[in-house]
Amino acid sequence: VHTDTLLIGSFPICRAYYYVDDVCLSTDSLQCLSVGIDELIGNNPINVFPNPTADLLHIQLDDVPAEEFSVSLLNAQGTIVQRSIHNGNSEIFLTIKDLTSGIYFL
Repeated sequence: VHTDTLLIGSFPICRAYYYVDDVCLSTDSLQCLSVGIDELIGNNPINVFPNPTADLLHIQLDDVPAEEFSVSLLNAQGTIVQRSIHNGNSEIFLTIKDLTSGIYFL
């Protein structure tokens, strides 16, 4: 079995595999496993725009859940910075003008 060797300082680390956008860059392709989340193919049931934005975030849902659901906005540390409860809404608007600039997850 051929493996790559990665040096960290003066310490060799064997069986090092490198991933770039779910593409394994290893000489031993049998050791590469798929990681990450598969992308949705076809119609995307959720549209979020504009991105980036500094004021108002618009969310459109193609398939509205029949039951009550929540929408959460998390900062880069995973802390919920905004949460709202919805029932039957196909369009949701989040006011984000009071949030600091940064990366957020919906």
